[in-house]
Amino acid sequence: MSGAGAGAVATGPRLPYAEITAEEAERRQREGRRAAPNLQRAIAHAPQVAQNQSALLWSILDGLEPRLAELVILQQGLLNENAYCWGHHVPVAEDLGYTSEQIRALRDRDLTSLADDERRVVEYVNAVMARSVTDEQFLALREQLGEERLVKVTLRMVRTAVGRGDG
Repeated sequence: MSGAGAGAVATGPRLPYAEITAEEAERRQREGRRAAPNLQRAIAHAPQVAQNQSALLWSILDGLEPRLAELVILQQGLLNENAYCWGHHVPVAEDLGYTSEQIRALRDRDLTSLADDERRVVEYVNAVMARSVTDEQFLALREQLGEERLVKVTLRMVRTAVGRGDG
């Protein structure tokens, strides 16, 4: 990076974005998803990794309500102070029916506008990120979501953390 001082932080992508596969683009269109996120386009430089990462993401999302997945992403982006993630996912959350008031309240850490089941998910995200999930909290969410969806919510957090929320 010519002109950048030692230790300079990049303000844009360090690799040019590559094209996703035709299969990925077709699946996104078929399932009504937005264009491929920047992370997927960066990973596309390593086609086998991109394919496996995409397969993992699709399997996590299969059977997980889009609103729930977006709530996890937004809360994790908030906790990580990731404005990029927040900015990209607020419009998605709005498209899925979250109101501006609910999103603003979430940003302000006020969970009263969320339904009880959504509030429990946000509290779980908070606890996972703080490494403080209690047995009571885990069992309540397990009862609410079932084992498969609980695993998927947890993996969505891992995927979001790895991708810095760009999913």
